[in-house]
Amino acid sequence: MLNDENTLFKINEDTISIVGLSFYASKEDYDLAMEGVREDNFVLLLSHAPNRPILYLSGLEDLILAGHTHGGQVRLPIIGAIIAPGQGLFPRYDKGVFELGKTILYIDSGLGNSVFPIRLFNRVQISNITIKPVGENNLE
Repeated sequence: MLNDENTLFKINEDTISIVGLSFYASKEDYDLAMEGVREDNFVLLLSHAPNRPILYLSGLEDLILAGHTHGGQVRLPIIGAIIAPGQGLFPRYDKGVFELGKTILYIDSGLGNSVFPIRLFNRVQISNITIKPVGENNLE
């Protein structure tokens, strides 16, 4: 478990910095978690909710993985999510891939529910993400 801290993960010649934020991470917590993270490593930031890291981005993050929104739980065709925890009505960051400058934010709708045990037009989800080194053939 990484609560406002980071660790290095080496795979062959490649190094990944994995940064974990606590649920209620403040700007100071974020700064502490990012301490010592090098720009030349791939930087993966793990955050339960997408809201806080969006506020604090330093630009070092290559990929942010988040959840918390449950994809909005109740979604309407064309419109999308109706409500998401921490973002209120018609949230901007509810589910899927978002580009934030050079950083990619991915929000998974997950398996559970929030306050109400319902889902509408929003199936449960488990994602499998493959990170490949630059220059490696990305076609499979």
